[in-house]
Amino acid sequence: HGYWLELGARTSELMACKPDDVDLTVQPFYYMDPQWNLALCLLNGIPLVIAPKFSVSKFWTMVISEGVTFFYCLGTIPVFLLKQPENPSLERGHKLRFVSCSGIVPQFHALFESRFGVPWREGFGMTETGVDIAMPISSSDGSDSSTVGSGSIGRPVSGKQARIVQSEE
Repeated sequence: HGYWLELGARTSELMACKPDDVDLTVQPFYYMDPQWNLALCLLNGIPLVIAPKFSVSKFWTMVISEGVTFFYCLGTIPVFLLKQPENPSLERGHKLRFVSCSGIVPQFHALFESRFGVPWREGFGMTETGVDIAMPISSSDGSDSSTVGSGSIGRPVSGKQARIVQSEE
């Protein structure tokens, strides 16, 4: 119980949750990500939109119709979205303020942001430890793009420590 409350609080801080936020999850609940999203939403009293499954063709319509302001996804999702024909009215007609994603493909990172009109920030963790390292949203609109495409996974989140134990050299 404590694990989920702590994880919900830590991700809430990382996502800079606001009272009018709407979160979205497209992953199955046997995976941990929808569970920490649920804890985050319960702690903040905000809605969690639960998609029955990820649908590349219905994704942007759902984001728009539900008023989603942020979501977390795995790095394959934006690649699938990128392969769809461009549709600026759907891909930019949303209220998203940022996206948190694990495994952002560095060479596509800037393209995700320009095509979808929203900052994408890397996050890294494990089921056993929750979120450990993340790229912060440096300003209220997420406009800090200094690490876009760098491949950096971020910095340790509050309460966590990390160190490099062996370099590639």
